[in-house]
Amino acid sequence: MHRRCLAVVRMVPQAPEQACHRLEHALRRASGVDLGLRWHQETASGKLDSELLLGWLARHELDGVDTLDGRQDFGEAWGPRPRSQARLDTRWERGDWSFAWQVLHTGSARLEDLGSGLDEFVRLPSWTTHDVQARWRTPWNGVLVVGVRNLFDREPPIDPLQSTGSDYAFALYDGSGRTPYLQYRQSW
Repeated sequence: MHRRCLAVVRMVPQAPEQACHRLEHALRRASGVDLGLRWHQETASGKLDSELLLGWLARHELDGVDTLDGRQDFGEAWGPRPRSQARLDTRWERGDWSFAWQVLHTGSARLEDLGSGLDEFVRLPSWTTHDVQARWRTPWNGVLVVGVRNLFDREPPIDPLQSTGSDYAFALYDGSGRTPYLQYRQSW
């Protein structure tokens, strides 16, 4: 028996999360556009870098069934699929110090409620989070990082069709809320 593993990958470089759902004999077809732009500027006050990644999904099918509209034919675990996602990374660096700001945006998604028998659709709104970080390279070959993920504590949109015990679509959203972190690395 042949199996394929289909994955939903979040666009977060610090902590890539992957949700993998096995679907027997499923053929996946997708089309869309990805765009990546980078900008770099060196000034007397430091280096400034920005990167913008945009993704737009025109079509997504599993075994010929359009899953872009959030049809739940393949199980609740697959969940909704937004047409657009974006990530903006901006970093300023001077000497041993750097500061970073990241904006993650997940576009709205449409879900079809097949369980009601009414062919009703539910739209999940878009969701945007902001992450910030400060980094200091110590004179003794260490690196101290302080940051906050989801700085403004934005809760993900509630998915009224979710039956997995959580109120949000876990394949799209990280429901952990504001998460401060402190990291220290030492090189020898």
